Amino acid sequence: MEVFAFRAANKYLGIEGQYVHRVVDDLPIAPVPFMPPCHAGLIYFRGELFDVIDLSRFLGDKESEISETKKGCRVILLKWAHRKLALIPEEIVGMIWIETDEAGQTVETVGGDSVQIMTPDDVWSSLTERHYGPHQI
Repeated sequence: MEVFAFRAANKYLGIEGQYVHRVVDDLPIAPVPFMPPCHAGLIYFRGELFDVIDLSRFLGDKESEISETKKGCRVILLKWAHRKLALIPEEIVGMIWIETDEAGQTVETVGGDSVQIMTPDDVWSSLTERHYGPHQI
């Protein structure tokens, strides 16, 4: 399986290549109020809106330095099953070939680094479980 690999929160992650629509640079990210901290905002790209997720915050780490300024960051645009999502990684590794067909696994790559395979649905379902808006007391 071809996997698009990237790094966030000091982890190497991968998403099956068929879900990666594009990788884009320097698109303006419009902030959205009352969203979880990992939601950086929205991107408008070629007539489509993408929710932008800061992967470092999503994975429980601090906000990445790139997403603090939102300048010069590369964003991975994902499309699947009538859904769209954009991810801000710390580093993009690129396409790699792995010998598995199952998401949710951690596999060793040729370079010896472990890559955790995930699906866009994994990210989406985790996002929908998070609290939105101001915290209630």
